[in-house]
Amino acid sequence: MRGLTLAEVMAGAVIVGILAMVAIPSFIRYQRRMMTTEAFDELQTMYKGAATYYATAYLTANGRLSGCQFPRTQGLTPTESCCTAGNDAHGDTRCDANQDAWNTDAWSALSFEMRDKHYFRNGFTNNDKALKDAQATLYAHADLDCNGDAGGYNAATWQRDPDTNVSVISGNTANPGAVKHKKAVVADGITGATELSGFTLYGENNFYYQAGDSGGNSYAVWIRNCSTSLTVQDNMIYAGRGSTGAPGDSGLPGGNGGAGGVSLGNSGTQGSTGDIQGCSYN
Repeated sequence: MRGLTLAEVMAGAVIVGILAMVAIPSFIRYQRRMMTTEAFDELQTMYKGAATYYATAYLTANGRLSGCQFPRTQGLTPTESCCTAGNDAHGDTRCDANQDAWNTDAWSALSFEMRDKHYFRNGFTNNDKALKDAQATLYAHADLDCNGDAGGYNAATWQRDPDTNVSVISGNTANPGAVKHKKAVVADGITGATELSGFTLYGENNFYYQAGDSGGNSYAVWIRNCSTSLTVQDNMIYAGRGSTGAPGDSGLPGGNGGAGGVSLGNSGTQGSTGDIQGCSYN
């Protein structure tokens, strides 16, 4: 029975590493799509319930026929984040099923409730007007990574004011000395309608250094393989500092200079000294 050679082991390690590089990002993207799909499904169900309610005539308490309007406003349900212990007894960042939370007039009018564990909290508002002036807004809100960032929204009222509700994202690499390029926010392979706005983003200062290697970059927002469906706007972005690269190699010695020219001496002017002879006339 023959064992594996070192070359075979190294080749296997390289193959495993390549598979991990491809599989892990793909799994993360799949997981995110799965989470956000829940929100689209919930909003679609709420939309159908609101449209049905609007098109159906109802008798008011005094026996009058109501005009076309939407159900009354309903705040976010559950009222607390799915990341809290009260709503997430199993610690899987999902809200536990709680049918009592959905037992309100508004949710009944919309024929909507969450019977299973879920990531998103839902809300509904209207403008208290009827017929053509009636308007309604449907919400699906989640803190999928449970870091408390809400993109400028007030998590309780779901009103947006980025100046007041500051949401900060800072780069924080777990092992900064081993990672060459630092990325605070990564958008990779996003093709569905997605918006990043209302955040204050800080790139991470990069202290990566390896002898003989170039310096590393720092990205506050790093985008790759995304479609035009991704919108990045209304953010405060602060760049991080890239790392210093290793010193470059010494240059080659310069060539010898050319031969010097002949030096010419100074030439003086010889003066003449003589007596002036007088002249006599007869």
